[in-house]
Amino acid sequence: MSGLQLSSSALIRLRAGFLRVHVERHDRMEEILAAARAGEASSDDLSEAQTILHRIAGAAGSLGLAPLGDAARETELVFIAVLEDGQGEVQECITALDWFLGLSLDYCDAA
Repeated sequence: MSGLQLSSSALIRLRAGFLRVHVERHDRMEEILAAARAGEASSDDLSEAQTILHRIAGAAGSLGLAPLGDAARETELVFIAVLEDGQGEVQECITALDWFLGLSLDYCDAA
């Protein structure tokens, strides 16, 4: 037997726990988005959003939530380009985060 095998009930419990935490993460990113739109988001706030996106991207796929994970990774890449590579404007992060949160809301509703 190669790798860790999870029973479907264990996977369901893990996914449910992830989604409960995801609601909190979603809410925090909504706060960051509102601050960014108002021009009040700090670089720490934007870095926090990037970290949250990274965590979602890393875990969602393994829990059967690949569309959420893929969207988080795509959004994270925008943040990396703007915040770390200096390519683009913060408005690109705002647009990408707004798109992600629209998709993310469906997963919050499932929690």
